Amino acid sequence: MTDATLFDQPTTAAARITDPLTSHLAAATIESLSANRYAVWQALNMYGARGATDEQIAVLYEQQLERHGWPQQSPSGLRTRRKELFDRRLVADTGLRERMTTGRWANKWRTVNG
Repeated sequence: MTDATLFDQPTTAAARITDPLTSHLAAATIESLSANRYAVWQALNMYGARGATDEQIAVLYEQQLERHGWPQQSPSGLRTRRKELFDRRLVADTGLRERMTTGRWANKWRTVNG
């Protein structure tokens, strides 16, 4: 399986017919979720086997955004893309936990094929 097929489904965002206009406008601005997922996978892959928390992924993503030409994403969007990668078994829980800046514990994630 190639990278293109691993990150491809679904390729566009959608809004429910009952959603407000802002949701429909936001969905229309997202050309491809696969590019967003792949960028998150690349960022997480930079951490290697030690993995990273969602908070750490967001920091690295922001630092490397322009260098790698990644699409702009909010921390919430990054968490959603990481969850989608987890659901597709492209990201796994390392079993390690680390304290976030808030003092709460967070799971550390790693890429599966990285």
